[in-house]
Amino acid sequence: MAITLLEERSLILKLVRIVGTLLALILAAWVVWRTDWSIVLKSLSSVSLVHLSAGLLLVQFQICMSAFRWRYTALRIGQPIGKWQAVREYYLSTGLNQLLPGGVAGDAIRAYRGRAHDGSGLARSATSVILERLSGQIALLMFVLGGLLLWPDRIYGINKWAVLALVGVVVAVLCLAVLPVIRSRFAGLANDLSAAFCSMGAAGYQLTTSVLIVASYIALFMLCAHATGGSLTIGPALMVVPLCLLTMVLPSGFGGWGTREAAAAALWPMVGYTPDQGIAASLLYGAVAMLGAAPSLLVLLTSKDR
Repeated sequence: MAITLLEERSLILKLVRIVGTLLALILAAWVVWRTDWSIVLKSLSSVSLVHLSAGLLLVQFQICMSAFRWRYTALRIGQPIGKWQAVREYYLSTGLNQLLPGGVAGDAIRAYRGRAHDGSGLARSATSVILERLSGQIALLMFVLGGLLLWPDRIYGINKWAVLALVGVVVAVLCLAVLPVIRSRFAGLANDLSAAFCSMGAAGYQLTTSVLIVASYIALFMLCAHATGGSLTIGPALMVVPLCLLTMVLPSGFGGWGTREAAAAALWPMVGYTPDQGIAASLLYGAVAMLGAAPSLLVLLTSKDR
């Protein structure tokens, strides 16, 4: 029976990935069809070296802060990871997430390589990766909910409170679907959650690092919008960018390509910008994020555990 349940859960996860990838492809096709590419290409051609350099520096900050968050989380649950090992592995993980389908393959490889480096079991290493990503998703959800509160009560006929209720329902359904799988695969997760998030100083560290990381994502999106002529200000950015980032959490496509652009095209007009401006900013965001993770190739080529 246990084998049957695991096979069923594996099949469900595979179906989720397949559906997510198909959705990403459909959205990407919709973006390609509806976009005036002459305007988008003109916007992208105006990107300056200053904007590009600043964006790449922001990506390095994001990766290093995320690596330190992962190391802190791992140490809290008894998995020793060196500082530079954490940075190196996080670069590799980020680069692979950008290139491989599903957007989480790099995290799976990071968990596997973490086991190989320190001799701990895969479950322990995977738990540290899951909890580290959970910390980031909690912060992102905080920004999403905060951004929705900034919306007018109705915008384009959409009721803000209905959207908030829908987000709450989706989160609740996801939790109900995921928690049983986590409980079955990672026994004792409650103790690890307590150690990583509730022990002395842990909540403050997790909240601070995760909020800074998500804030840097929003700053990078604003920088890309400014570089492409959109000049997205802080208020509208808080309203729409977290929702664009939320689409990248879905296990679909490659590095969020397609779903992120579709979300930007749909959301930018709600705050007074054109869909083309949203798509141009989103495309530049994806390109800068990919270029910023380029050191992962060096890690891959020089690693003994390729």
